[in-house]
Amino acid sequence: MNQALVDTVSNLSDLSHGLDVHLTQDDIDRLLRRARPETKLEVLDKVKSCYLADNLSAEDIKIAEQIILLLSKDAAVRIRSALAESLQKNNKVSKDIILQLAYDVEEVATPILSFSELLDEHDLLEVVQNCEEIWRYLAIAVRPALDEDVSSGLVETGHPAVVYKLLENQNAAISMPTYLTLVDNAEHDELLAIKLVERNLLPVTVAEKLMSLVSAEMCQKMRISYKIDTKIVEEEEYFINEQNIINLVNSKIDKDQLTYLIRRLHQNNRLNLSLLLRGLCGGNIEFFENGMAELANVPLNNAQKLVSDRGQLGFVALYERAGLPMGMFDSVRLLFNVVYRAKLDKISTAQPYYSEYIMDKIYKNYDENMHDNMVYILSLLEQQASV
Repeated sequence: MNQALVDTVSNLSDLSHGLDVHLTQDDIDRLLRRARPETKLEVLDKVKSCYLADNLSAEDIKIAEQIILLLSKDAAVRIRSALAESLQKNNKVSKDIILQLAYDVEEVATPILSFSELLDEHDLLEVVQNCEEIWRYLAIAVRPALDEDVSSGLVETGHPAVVYKLLENQNAAISMPTYLTLVDNAEHDELLAIKLVERNLLPVTVAEKLMSLVSAEMCQKMRISYKIDTKIVEEEEYFINEQNIINLVNSKIDKDQLTYLIRRLHQNNRLNLSLLLRGLCGGNIEFFENGMAELANVPLNNAQKLVSDRGQLGFVALYERAGLPMGMFDSVRLLFNVVYRAKLDKISTAQPYYSEYIMDKIYKNYDENMHDNMVYILSLLEQQASV
């Protein structure tokens, strides 16, 4: 038998006197029933150390689990609570014991629900769906990792405190449908909106929708969260909204999210030439092409071909169909050509000199007829350089 278990038996002092170290179930029952609470806690500490050993035999494990099982049924909450604390990060103990503790009283169940990796998604959902105590939901909400289904289950409980705690957990995975539900609810719940704003990285479509709902103060928090330069905060609200959208577009976003975002912007009358140019100044050709396709109501593939038409007839036709001001066309076309050339030359938008590079190329290629329009575009490039 493992020495730690021998020591554990010996620790029961006079209660274990005369017993053979090969304990029977009756031996264990008698020892633990008659032991003082302090002695039980000492036994628990020694048994816990047994699980950390690499040389446990099958017999050792069986005895240790017998002791733990008895302690898990102890009448004293103090003993069961200490047992739960000792097992909250133990992956070797029987899952049946962990499940038993998970449905115990608050002092016992909380550490198990919050930390035990032996509880899987199904186990956690069972607790959420079959128990009514809010403290159980709160305990689950702070787990080091939560998958989308469990997070959705917590939101569906309808308890604001649980939702707030979940959102504070940056490691909790939250699905897009759940996020959209939360954003809808945030329209009438300022604290919920704040908790959403404070998430590390919202899906771009969620962030964009949220920013159209929250106050200027919370928009500022989002700008800080997304590391938008504080100089932007001092600019007019229209500029701030546009730059925030571009920052979101330039963050982690897939094609479906980009399509969804542009469609929403169009539906809300926020997709305009100013926004498209701001994206193009940042080197985001995909945003520009998608925006043009949406405004002109043509398939994206067609828009990409028209924009890239060397004869320029395709571009001007698309531009006119999109309803954009024709007086700006030559300047827009020049900006697009310069940005597209930079992409072919593999000039990275992440480089601090990117905007300066684009401005230099424009200065060398525009004519006086474009002057007034190019002043506006160059000012956008200068703003981009400061972001």
